[in-house]
Amino acid sequence: MARPWIEFLYAQQLPWTEGLYGGARDDVQSKTLSIDDSAGDSSVLIKYPAGWQRADAEALTAEEEFYILDGDLEINGQTYTRDCYGCFPAGYMRNQARSKTGCVALTFFDSEPNVSDDLSNT
Repeated sequence: MARPWIEFLYAQQLPWTEGLYGGARDDVQSKTLSIDDSAGDSSVLIKYPAGWQRADAEALTAEEEFYILDGDLEINGQTYTRDCYGCFPAGYMRNQARSKTGCVALTFFDSEPNVSDDLSNT
């Protein structure tokens, strides 16, 4: 089933919530812009606070596609800044991730972003 049609959305009027749906990244804030309740795919704004760091390895069960709107996000030594785009397949291993100045990223998941139990790619 497709996501319901939404004519217009004022993202600035949506409240920030703690973490992501699906339970991943409980140390960030998010605004869910749209979500398919049956498949779990979504459009989400994610806010990483200044000084945010994830030292433990993480892989998601969903494909993650993002566009940096503001700030910086470093993943596995690659820094993404304003207007940068990235796309990681499901199971992509983030051995290290951090944001020095904080970051807001428009992010798309192709299913519910759960943390994978399989960290064999580390």
